[in-house]
Amino acid sequence: MTDHELDEMLFRFHCEATEQAVTPTLVARWTAAYPHYAEDIREHAVELLDMSFRASANGAAISAGRSPARIEPVTVPTPGMTSETAPSTLREALRTVGLTLRDFADGIDIARSIVTDVNDGEIVKETIPRRFLRIGAARAGTATDWFKAVVMTTNDKGELPAFKSTGDPLPGRQRTWEEAIRDTDMDEDRIAFWLSDEG
Repeated sequence: MTDHELDEMLFRFHCEATEQAVTPTLVARWTAAYPHYAEDIREHAVELLDMSFRASANGAAISAGRSPARIEPVTVPTPGMTSETAPSTLREALRTVGLTLRDFADGIDIARSIVTDVNDGEIVKETIPRRFLRIGAARAGTATDWFKAVVMTTNDKGELPAFKSTGDPLPGRQRTWEEAIRDTDMDEDRIAFWLSDEG
């Protein structure tokens, strides 16, 4: 199995584990199917459980009126953060957990252009699927509601160069999630994955 095949296998395990739950039965099934990578699967399962534990522990601390524990190098933002402390762009949110847009895109196996377009507000927010929000939050180690709030407000186009023009500038047309996904060079399986409805 190549590194790419290993990454794809771990990604599929990650998706199943986050849709259901990390259980001994799930891990045993995957390690039986991929015995040469049993250690990789177990390590990934432990990481998922650790992220889940940190998110729930910080949520419980906030509910109890205590400060959430600071975990280095990753902090786990929660929906309780105020607008003053929440990052205003996806790029900033990922930076707080030690990721770049590129790392994040590669980690969830989606075209980098999609993550850049989400960050820049180029995709119609209402068309961004729950699957992206759930998997993205898991990858960033944050609460899904908090991650969704960042995605729904991010707009990091920055300063555009000024050109001489005879009329007022026209805003570019946002694309839907489906348009953006179909416009990538991802293979058909990845396109189908990112377009499928979770129901």
